Amino acid sequence: MFCVFFQSFKEDLQNRENQLKTVLKTGAELKSKASAADAETIGRQLEEMNTSWSKVVRMSDRRTSRLEEALKDVIIIISTKKHHPETDDISLLGRETSQVCAHVAGMAVGR
Repeated sequence: MFCVFFQSFKEDLQNRENQLKTVLKTGAELKSKASAADAETIGRQLEEMNTSWSKVVRMSDRRTSRLEEALKDVIIIISTKKHHPETDDISLLGRETSQVCAHVAGMAVGR
């Protein structure tokens, strides 16, 4: 379920990037046809959009890295359980896995 959510988020981000490129292209065309004062305003707005988008991408990249690390932790927990049957406390494994998954889900929604 979570991986489906994350994949959907990545696809949405890509779609929005494509929309941004279209807006920036249209903005550049408007800027080239506008008066000097309007061109300056349009230019500032285009820069602000680019800056904001860069922040979104950086935040997404950081969260993706954190997500990948958390998923590695889940794999380690599961692997430890498989290779060390003496750690047969299923409830402990379940709690640890639930905590990691809750942490990962929180990162995906920006907590």
